[in-house]
Amino acid sequence: SGNREEENASEKFNIEDNSKIYDTISKLRSEMAEQFADKNIEMRIQEQSGGGILIWIQHKGKNSLGFYANSEKNKNRLTKEGMASWIQFSIDQLTLVEKIESVALSKNIGSSKDSFVSMDMKKLDSGNVKIALSDSLTKKTGSFIVKSKNASPENISQEFDTILKEFLSDETKEKP
Repeated sequence: SGNREEENASEKFNIEDNSKIYDTISKLRSEMAEQFADKNIEMRIQEQSGGGILIWIQHKGKNSLGFYANSEKNKNRLTKEGMASWIQFSIDQLTLVEKIESVALSKNIGSSKDSFVSMDMKKLDSGNVKIALSDSLTKKTGSFIVKSKNASPENISQEFDTILKEFLSDETKEKP
């Protein structure tokens, strides 16, 4: 599923630590619900079969990237400031996804493989979003990264147009 960050697979999770982490997360979850009350977010928690505790948010029906709460590298997110910062980062990224979808829709680009031009979006840990387009007729593909900072609909639209022009061109060479 697309809402997981890469984690070191060899990382062993300590089950007795997990109950402490659950307590921390439960407390943070209610604090964050108050702090982000106007944003309509839902914090999701799921224990994985390997013992990892996966956290992600849902915002306007979309899932953020997730992280493992019981991973050493994410322990800063188990503080009020760290969690608030991560949630704001996630909301910003999901808002960017929404903006990209809106521009794509205006150009009749869909996420369905039945579309003439289909789009695949991948949320990156950096906050940026990678877009891959493919033309069902010519089988041409192209991709670009929308940077989270200053991504205006106009700039996103230009990126789409650049690739769409390539799809329409007679050149047979594909862009890597």
